Amino acid sequence: MAVVMVLALLTVAGLVVDGARAESAHISALNEAEQAARVGAATLGAGPRRGTLAPSGEAVAAAEAWMARGGHPGTATVRGNEVLVTIDPFPMPTTLLSVVGIRQVTISAHASARAVDQPVTP
Repeated sequence: MAVVMVLALLTVAGLVVDGARAESAHISALNEAEQAARVGAATLGAGPRRGTLAPSGEAVAAAEAWMARGGHPGTATVRGNEVLVTIDPFPMPTTLLSVVGIRQVTISAHASARAVDQPVTP
C-alpha cells in the first residue's frame, strides 16, 4: 500500500515538475517559430518594388537560418504571402517522470506570419 502511495505521489510530482518544464520548452520553441516566421515574412515582403514579393526561396532561407541559429532547426514554406514555420520535434528528458517509465517528452512548434507592404487596418 505504501509503495503504491509513493509511486502515485512521484507521478503527480512528475506531472507538475516535468509538465512545467515541457510547457516552458514549448513556449520557448513557439516564440522561436513565431520570430522565424516574422523574419521570413519580412524577407518575403521586401520585394524589388512596392507591392511585390521577394522570391519565396529567400524567405524560406531566412526563416530556416533564424531557427538554426536559435538551436532548433525546422522547416519553412511559403503559401502566397504567408510564411509557415515548423520547429522540428526534439526530445526533452524528464526528471521525475522517468521513475514511472516516461523518459522524455517531445516538443515542437508551428507558427505563421503574413508579408504586408502597407499598414494593416483593423
